[in-house]
Amino acid sequence: MAKKKTKKPQRQIISEHILKYGHITRNEAIGLYRITRLAAVIHSIAKITNASFIKEERDGDYVYSLPWPYIEELRAYLALRAVDNRNAPAFIH
Repeated sequence: MAKKKTKKPQRQIISEHILKYGHITRNEAIGLYRITRLAAVIHSIAKITNASFIKEERDGDYVYSLPWPYIEELRAYLALRAVDNRNAPAFIH
């Protein structure tokens, strides 16, 4: 029997997208991830992380992003964490 694929939480999907591309639009969230309540997800992330999101309107579409220094700081932290995890001994069953 095959394992059931688990679905990522919407907050994780949106956070990964913002870290990778620097921003997300409402149309991208709907088209790529089928997330229709982007503002609620962004508000939830902001409440947990105390991050200040930047909200703009371009061509009738809402764009949410974080300040670039904050994104760069997060990317550097995640890169260091990945190096630490790579050097850790693997658990052997």
